[in-house]
Amino acid sequence: MKRDNKSFSLVTTKSKTLCDECLKVYLKRQASKYGAGLKRLLSFKYFHYISQCALTDISVTFAFVIQKEVAAFMTGLIDPTRNRVEIVRIAVNDKYSFYSSGILLIYETVKYLTENSDYEKLDFCTGVLRYKKEMGGVIYYKHDFYVRLWRQNDNVQWTAKCKP
Repeated sequence: MKRDNKSFSLVTTKSKTLCDECLKVYLKRQASKYGAGLKRLLSFKYFHYISQCALTDISVTFAFVIQKEVAAFMTGLIDPTRNRVEIVRIAVNDKYSFYSSGILLIYETVKYLTENSDYEKLDFCTGVLRYKKEMGGVIYYKHDFYVRLWRQNDNVQWTAKCKP
């Protein structure tokens, strides 16, 4: 970016303007990557719980801004009981992918959290994406448990099944 005389910064404010800009980047990325239709895009914007809680105290948005334009962002839910931020939405503006803006966003966010908060973990949740492994992430396995209850001869019976 120095070579191209581009300025950059990490923005963490909870302004509606920033959240709207981040949502535009996210919706554009969804449409280009998955061919999302109008119904899907509208549901992401107006009905998805992450979009609804983006300005509340339980979430935080980090945006990597290049030349006053959102190049990459991630939104996370704050989990104070486990001292971590769980990243649930991340997107990169294709216009700035040449600069690896998503990786720079993660580096700058880790630096910011280390210097300005008590959070010890940045959890990128499930999924085995290349950037998670390249940046030293640890793969953990998620297990779903199903419990089936039924009544037989006035006794409650149950079975549990684990599905990795």
